[in-house]
Amino acid sequence: MKRMNRNWRELERIAQDRVGWRMLGISIGVATAIPFLLQSNYRAGGYNLQATFSISAWPHAMKLLWAPIVDSIYVNFIGKRKTWLIITQYAIGIELIVLASSIDDLFGRDPNKAWSQLGSHHPVDIIPLTIAFFVLTFLTATQDIAVDGWALTLLSKKNVGLASTCNKVGQSLGYALSFVPLVCLESPDIPNKYLRRTPIADKGLITFSGFLYAWGFGFMIFNTVLVIFKHEKGSKLDGIIRHFVKSRLFSKSKYSTHSLNSEQTANKIEQTDGSEKVSLLNTYKTLIGVIQLKPVALYLVCAFGTYRATFLKLIEQGFAKEKLALLNLGFLPMDFILPFLIIRFTTGPKPLTTGLMIFLPR
Repeated sequence: MKRMNRNWRELERIAQDRVGWRMLGISIGVATAIPFLLQSNYRAGGYNLQATFSISAWPHAMKLLWAPIVDSIYVNFIGKRKTWLIITQYAIGIELIVLASSIDDLFGRDPNKAWSQLGSHHPVDIIPLTIAFFVLTFLTATQDIAVDGWALTLLSKKNVGLASTCNKVGQSLGYALSFVPLVCLESPDIPNKYLRRTPIADKGLITFSGFLYAWGFGFMIFNTVLVIFKHEKGSKLDGIIRHFVKSRLFSKSKYSTHSLNSEQTANKIEQTDGSEKVSLLNTYKTLIGVIQLKPVALYLVCAFGTYRATFLKLIEQGFAKEKLALLNLGFLPMDFILPFLIIRFTTGPKPLTTGLMIFLPR
């Protein structure tokens, strides 16, 4: 019983980190909505555009190439993982805000009609659109590297497999908060059918640009909260912030002129495992060694492209993108529950065994 409680406490810590900082899957959900919108608009449809836009997803598959950089280059004063989390979170927020100001023009929509068909005013600018989401995916992948690394220091070696469970749950949560509302509420069909008493033709509940603005500022706010309240062991900046919050916000006594001696505060910060500086070259050597491990080499298989193509073919044949989004929403409860049910099989000395067993049946 004690061991189970300890596992759940560790799981709770990682889940809070992932959901609170990255708002997992938000940017992925937004990027996933683009192919659905392209395929459902006859002026913008075509697998040539889909193929071009698919390049924007490459950074998630290639993040191993710059993972050693994230792991070895950082600002000691801020913290090993927090350095990159702050950079990527603010960068994602800024890009979403900038992208929101031009997304309708990239879609080729009528400037005076936010819900008009894609390509109705001019052809979709697929190259700039792909570049914008490539950068967004790159930032998200970089942030994922930092959060994964932080998870390894938070969890005990015995329960390090719990991080993948939180990864799945977090991505499902972010997907539910971005992809489903965006596809369903940006379209006039779902609001007119289920949410409005009086239907309004060609007008959804939200606009794509408004959605990006909201999440852009949301990322900025959450990142500010991260900087102030979420602490990384070994970070001198966190020690200064904690000292400031404690002395300035919560103390009832008068403030001393020496209460913000950052050097004295920083010296009290405890250095823990994982804070040691590792050279970039040695990090890449470690990466190459991991790739050469037999279990890793066995798992390096190509993903099946038919998974995403199936949904696009359904849209091409007349299946509404909104219904597909709602269909995906129906699977979310299983996405939340299943990872917790298989924790006992995915943690321990052989975490890949379960994956190898279900790969062929899948």
